[in-house]
Amino acid sequence: MRIRTIKPEFFTDSKLGRLSPLHRILFTGLWTQADREGRLKDDPDHLKVVLLPFDDCKTETLLTDLSTARLIIRYLSTGISYIAIPHFLQHQRPNLREPASTIPPPPKHSLARAKHNLARAKPVPECSGREREGNGKGTEGNTTSVPDGTPISSPDQLM
Repeated sequence: MRIRTIKPEFFTDSKLGRLSPLHRILFTGLWTQADREGRLKDDPDHLKVVLLPFDDCKTETLLTDLSTARLIIRYLSTGISYIAIPHFLQHQRPNLREPASTIPPPPKHSLARAKHNLARAKPVPECSGREREGNGKGTEGNTTSVPDGTPISSPDQLM
């Protein structure tokens, strides 16, 4: 079982305060899905079911906004999409009995880039709980590939 904590400072953090309540719920919910290193599979449909089952929203859009705000890192490894929470171990104390992570870490340049851009993050547009029009993917028809040929659909996957 994964038990995570929320520090009182979470509620007054100005960067988080720029986000909608659904963004903040999803962000804290990601902690409960993350392994002991703060990593999890990037599966918006699954995350919607387990974290926001009663909300009319598109988790893909919310995850993209969290990535834009540099609160999460979305990346590919061996063709699989993952999420890393950059400062997870500074705020969480996973139980020593939790199994070791089997998810590869994000590329080192992703972490350095996230730290560098942390202070420069722009406010995320307000989300009322009802997402923007579209299919929820937000990147349909916009794919490219990285040097190893892995297709990507978002610049955040290059981080």
